[in-house]
Amino acid sequence: MRFSKTVSERKRASLWILLSALAVLIVPCGTAMTQRLEQPNASKKYETRAVWVATIFGLDWPSRSRGRPAAEQKQELLGIFSDLGRQHFNTVYFQVRSRGNALYKSSLEPWALELTGHLGQDPGWDPLAVAVEAAHEQGMEIHGWFNVFKVWGGGNRVPRCKPLHVALAHPEWVKHVGDEIWIDPGIPEARQYIVDVIVDCANRYDLDGVHLDYIRYPGVSFNDRESFRRYGQGRNREEWRRQNISLFVQELSRRLRETRPWMKIGAAPIGIYKNIEGVKGWQAYSAVYQDSRLWLREGWLDYLAPQIYWGLKSKGSRIDVAALARDWFQNAAGRNVVAGLAAYKKNVANHLERLIDTMRVVGLNGQSFFRYAFIRTNGFFKQRYAVRALPARMSWMRLKPPPPVTFSVIRTGKGNRVEWKAPTGAQSIRWFVVYRGDGMKPDINDPRNIYRTFFRDRFQFLDTSGLDTHQYVVTSLSPSGLEGPPEEAIPVPVSTVAPLLARVYHPALSISLYPHGNILLVGYTLSERSHINLRILGSDGREIVTLVDEEKPPGIHVAGIALDHLPVERMTLRLESGSFKANRDFSFPD
Repeated sequence: MRFSKTVSERKRASLWILLSALAVLIVPCGTAMTQRLEQPNASKKYETRAVWVATIFGLDWPSRSRGRPAAEQKQELLGIFSDLGRQHFNTVYFQVRSRGNALYKSSLEPWALELTGHLGQDPGWDPLAVAVEAAHEQGMEIHGWFNVFKVWGGGNRVPRCKPLHVALAHPEWVKHVGDEIWIDPGIPEARQYIVDVIVDCANRYDLDGVHLDYIRYPGVSFNDRESFRRYGQGRNREEWRRQNISLFVQELSRRLRETRPWMKIGAAPIGIYKNIEGVKGWQAYSAVYQDSRLWLREGWLDYLAPQIYWGLKSKGSRIDVAALARDWFQNAAGRNVVAGLAAYKKNVANHLERLIDTMRVVGLNGQSFFRYAFIRTNGFFKQRYAVRALPARMSWMRLKPPPPVTFSVIRTGKGNRVEWKAPTGAQSIRWFVVYRGDGMKPDINDPRNIYRTFFRDRFQFLDTSGLDTHQYVVTSLSPSGLEGPPEEAIPVPVSTVAPLLARVYHPALSISLYPHGNILLVGYTLSERSHINLRILGSDGREIVTLVDEEKPPGIHVAGIALDHLPVERMTLRLESGSFKANRDFSFPD
């Protein structure tokens, strides 16, 4: 089969898939038009918008359903993620280890008592697995939030359970501090145990990040005389303590980079690193031995979410939060800093809009709110988060930019169905971003055009509010926020597709080729749901491109590829479905 179109005349276009013969196929086209942001406080395209979801004592979840049936707990959990998605958040720090326990299946630590009322009792379901799926369904990142060295609190004795809680399994590792129990960071075996716990979870769940809390000593009076005698080696005690915490961060980072090089690693340090002018208080560096700036400089962490838990100085705060935020920004060592804001404090909650504006002006990479229960009813997000944003980029992560995504738009009576396809084996893709414009191709640099973000396992969605004037662009996103280039697409009117559909006969499994401009259309029919592999092979039998490799429902289907993606030689179109194989040879003129 020969076509008159020459290679030099072919224009670059996208590979696209059409799944319905009864729908009008319109692929977005047009010239991008730059649109200025009109809102004075509009966010950047890249801005982390995070929330801490606390599970300790059921503070955020499971709250009403604590100890209740699994179905009720699950419904409440799904409701949290759905609510955050509606409010245009893009990141959740979900507490999975609050005090030496687990909100997930673990052979190392016992089930959290918040789930059933009994430490170590299996709730019959996996909350973290559900949370990961729910977050990704809403287009949000989920970071597992681990309380590191604090492993018990509340004054109650640790009950016996299986597996044993670390305080019972290794009493030589822990110290009682008031009504709390802390692991001694000076004991190497204890640090290694916590690293193993976190890495085990990160390796078994599709988390986007690991988020560390209580990554410190409880205070200067901590009783570590014995561990200092054994491991201090004559060093200054304060330096030794800081080194113990930093050794933990270094080892955890090393282990995670080996198995999850794309995973984000962050921490929530005390809000004041060291006192500066206008900022006097509890200092992380000297009071709890957190040297978080070292962690950034060494590249062990990708971001910090310091607990900047004060209100505005103009509203009576003793802390100059703007000066504090600038101090964190100026010492970020090229990494990300997300401002942790105390939504639970009245003098903070009343001015969250102003605080968001302050953090944006300073240049921080986003905001995180402690905690969910105090932001779910706040209406101010309708103004400050009026449009969506993507999580702050992390360009230092050594990941390849993702490839372009080819896509199509199908106008149906129920709305616009947007479908896309990524190259086979594109490991650098973690997300797909769908942009929508009205009457023009959306400018992907304008966050107002971000319509939805989908996890890597989604390849279509139905925009039920879609109008005939809406145009779309789909791009791919790496775990670090690198975005693939948008592909140009070519409009194909339904009048062109109709002759092709007339050539495809139901119910036999058959294939037809039809040229249109610089696009090769391929039609096939299925009498039953089948897995389809549709490829174009070169004259030497090598694969040039895979058009379809997935399960398809019965009916008529059309796939297409731009001619300039194909060589000038004799080729074979091969369709396989189970034991069925069909070939069609074709070529282009020189």
